Parts: sequence; C-alpha cells; structure tokens
Amino acid sequence: MKQKFHILIIAALVFLLGGICEETGAQAVAAKKQAATQNVEKTPPVKQDTVFFELPDSGNYKADRPSYDELPEFPGGQDAMNEFILANTVYPKTAVDDKIEGRVFMRFAIETDGTLTDIRVFIGVRNDINDECMRVMKLMPKWKPGTTVMKATKGWYRTPTKWMYSIPFTFSLTSDESSSNVIIRPK
Repeated sequence: MKQKFHILIIAALVFLLGGICEETGAQAVAAKKQAATQNVEKTPPVKQDTVFFELPDSGNYKADRPSYDELPEFPGGQDAMNEFILANTVYPKTAVDDKIEGRVFMRFAIETDGTLTDIRVFIGVRNDINDECMRVMKLMPKWKPGTTVMKATKGWYRTPTKWMYSIPFTFSLTSDESSSNVIIRPK
C-alpha cells in the first residue's frame, strides 16, 4: 500500500512539473515575441514619405567607402557667411585702444531644424572680443541642416542630424592682405 501511495505521489508530481514546464516554455515563447517587438520599436521611426535608395557596394573597408553625409550650410554658402560676419562684427574700441589682435574660435551645434545652439567660445582672445563674436553668432539666421544616411529594413534613407561646427573670427589691426581668411578690422 505504501508503495502504491509513493508511486501515486511521484506520478502526481511528474504531472504537475510537466504542466509547469510546459507553462514556463509557453511563457518563454511569449517573452521572446515581446522582446522581438520591443527591439523593433527601438529602431528610429521612419516617416511615411521617406524615400529609400540603394548604396553602391564599394568594399568591406570603411576607408574605401565615400561619405554620404551632407554638412550643414549657411544660407548662401561660405561667401555669404563671410560677408555676414564682416558686416555684423565690430572691432571693440577697448581692444583697438589696447592694440589687441587675435583669433577667436566659436563652437556651436546646428540642430536638425537649422537653429544654432550650444554656442561657446572654444578658444578666446579677451572678453570684449569674445563677447562680440558671441553676439554675432546669436544674430546668424537658420542654417540648412546637415543630413546623414541611415539604414532601415527597407533600404537606406537620408535624415537630418545635429552637427557640431566651429568658425574662426580673426581680429587684426594691420592691413596685411596676405591671408585668405576673413579678417575683422576697426571701422
């Protein structure tokens, strides 16, 4: 009788454990499906009007591949930006009186809508000159945003991206025209 009771308990345990294992297996399958849908959701959403295209295969090495990124651009191009800087920058009178010259490097971000943010003096000369460069940077219009190529399951597509950029402002009291850079002189 005891043996029959033990066999019955063992059979019941096997039956219960088998049901639990099947339930755990079903739960594992459901968890995998949920993880797969979460991975799909983590990829950046692609707009309905996105145009997909193919990129030529140019080898396995990154150095062999051309860059498909488009850099941000000031409205009208580099010459228009130089004209804007020259027209709007005033050599501070205190710097002229103290005979201060130098180059200020401004660093900033161009957002996906073309606005300038995070404007900073990267390398400065003196506070009055640095402040003038900051003032001019804040006057700048929106830029044409830069784009980069991204890969989706349907193919490649171009999307606007945030870019970091820097511009030098050169302040000089001399009339040396040998430099091809934009030189700000006292007016």
